[in-house]
Amino acid sequence: ANRQLIGLDLDQCKGVCHVPVDARSRDCGPWDASRIVFVRIPKTGSSSFVKIVKKQAIRKAFGVQELFEWVDAVPQEAAKMLTAKARAYAQAQYRQSMASKVLFPVHPYNRTFSYGHFFQLDWTNPNNTMSYEYPIMKLAPPVAKPLMRSFAERVLKLTAPDEEEVAKVLQISIVRKPADRLESMYYYDRTMARTETWRKRFVSRYGNVSFEACLIDPKCVQANELRRWCSIQTQFFCGMSAECNHPLTDKSLAIAKRNLRESFYFVGLLERLGDTLEVLSKLLPAYFEFAPNDYRSSTDAHAPRRENVGIARGAVTSPRALSKLEDVCRLDNQLYSEAKAAFEDRVSACKLV
Repeated sequence: ANRQLIGLDLDQCKGVCHVPVDARSRDCGPWDASRIVFVRIPKTGSSSFVKIVKKQAIRKAFGVQELFEWVDAVPQEAAKMLTAKARAYAQAQYRQSMASKVLFPVHPYNRTFSYGHFFQLDWTNPNNTMSYEYPIMKLAPPVAKPLMRSFAERVLKLTAPDEEEVAKVLQISIVRKPADRLESMYYYDRTMARTETWRKRFVSRYGNVSFEACLIDPKCVQANELRRWCSIQTQFFCGMSAECNHPLTDKSLAIAKRNLRESFYFVGLLERLGDTLEVLSKLLPAYFEFAPNDYRSSTDAHAPRRENVGIARGAVTSPRALSKLEDVCRLDNQLYSEAKAAFEDRVSACKLV
């Protein structure tokens, strides 16, 4: 049904807008959720994916919002060198801020797609979400809170999520072949990141050699933190516990693999973005029903690889460079294999092959 916000009619959701409980299936959908969180890993095609999502939001009538990024998750930022106590405090504050923004009903249909550069959060853990109420309630005297809550729900048509709804926040993500992601990030930092002044300073500090030449030079590998940045997908899925801090270990990888299977509703592959959208259209039709057709008809679906002027590019071919690339990407390579296997299982369950 159509809804009103302060007397203004809102566009109706088109197509599948709600999946009844008795029609839901987690294996291959359809499923329904009031909150979807997209864990956006840098250089995995997430910008193109978010563009597709924003187009869906117009027809499917759901809200889209960008979340605060966690500094260690962004390639152009140095890792915060904090003490264990300071890091734990910063993470606790960050988790509460994230939960407040994700759970706040920003759309009259009370369905929101949130995205951003941040590590996996366990939304079923009360230490992450704490007790929820409208943020403005914190400023109101106790006597005014019932009236303000009633105004929000009856006039603005916004309802605060209950505990059951909080527990059903769905996380999704997209991963990319680690070597390709690392190379893309390496050149992006030098040619497209931030401002021209920033890029000049970056090149002055970290060098301007080709990706292959950097792999062969131990000093370049260390200065550019290639091992860290080819473990970043593992860190995103591992989360924010102490075991997930850099440098990562095999224990970090084990946690990341478990989270990928148990804490994420779906993880797609950039190399198969079309199939990724097909699966999402079956799993979450109230959000992605029209996404496959929109992707096939858009220019983004066939966009050529960006040309980065002034940088010597080319396939990594020397045995020495390939060996180093395999070494620095060891954790992410294993995680990607796990993600690919899970993806193939979902494709098979959804009968796309």
